Amino acid sequence: MAVQDETSSAAAILSALSAYEAAEGAVRGRLRDSMLVCENDLLALEQLIEAQDHHVTLTPSNITQELGISSASTTAMLDRLERSGYLRRQPHPSDRRKVFVTLGDRPIEHLRRSGTEAHHRVETVIADMPDGSATLLVDFLSRLRVAAEAV
Repeated sequence: MAVQDETSSAAAILSALSAYEAAEGAVRGRLRDSMLVCENDLLALEQLIEAQDHHVTLTPSNITQELGISSASTTAMLDRLERSGYLRRQPHPSDRRKVFVTLGDRPIEHLRRSGTEAHHRVETVIADMPDGSATLLVDFLSRLRVAAEAV
């Protein structure tokens, strides 16, 4: 392949990745706006949904670790989400120092539905790929992640 072809292919790939990221960001932005939450709030709620789906209980420390934010920021976020009805804190049954965080009473089905629908659309796109393409794509994205992390 000629250098110019490789350069234009790289530009096309980077442009397609950028367009995908922009589209995904726009969807998440609309979801945040409709729920009146920020990105970390949304990430915490997604974490709580996943925990609930896997019958796992989370503590504020779990959320702090996963989001990579300070415990003070986690406390403020949990206070905000609890006031909004998105989550609730429950005392640990045997350790008074621990608290569990669970989903609250406020409906979040649109968040769960949004994730499920997006997952199904991605699965459909993957199913339509030619044989062997998925392996190439996984390798490409893995190598791209490594390159990005090296910066």
